[in-house]
Amino acid sequence: MAEFIASAFDAVLFDIGGVLEITGAMDFGDTWERKLELSSGAITVDLAELWIGGAVGDVSTDQLRQQAADRLSVSLETVDQMLEDMWDQYLGEPDTRLFDWLHQHRSTYKTGLVSNSFIGARERENDKYNLSGLVDTIVYSHEVGSLKPDAKIYLEACQQLDVTPKRCIFVDDSPVTIEGAENLGMTAIHHQQTDITVAHLDALIASR
Repeated sequence: MAEFIASAFDAVLFDIGGVLEITGAMDFGDTWERKLELSSGAITVDLAELWIGGAVGDVSTDQLRQQAADRLSVSLETVDQMLEDMWDQYLGEPDTRLFDWLHQHRSTYKTGLVSNSFIGARERENDKYNLSGLVDTIVYSHEVGSLKPDAKIYLEACQQLDVTPKRCIFVDDSPVTIEGAENLGMTAIHHQQTDITVAHLDALIASR
């Protein structure tokens, strides 16, 4: 068992997409609207209810596939191809310096990931990045039925790590989710550039 040093913090929590994973615009919907000659917004707007359902676990993968196929009047095979493009964009590429930071500090601090996610994300991200081997716990919105900045998802991570919010550092690229964490008493870092984020983390954990 890790021996935790006396410091101002017990745990460090990271967002995944846009932080640990370097991602671009999620424009797969626009691409597939053109490919299928659908009206603008048919995928990104008209299926918004399905995308939200997938983010909070209200639909299963099979339900989402079938409902998308029905609403777009396309085959399940076409939907599967579209979803593969979605996952390629969703998973992005690793920010290796942040991965390394977590590896280096896991023996000293409790670590976790808190993600506004999508059904299948745990399996996909673990296959590509072995996230389960990187941190102590991962809290996905589709598994707990709550999206940041709702307090429930942050508190779930704290409960799993047996820490209080005031003893947590939280790193995210969204000002809205940063505000949600700060409202609970977490010390938050708005991630924009890796070098700056790492410097902020190192400064915080150096505090005694």
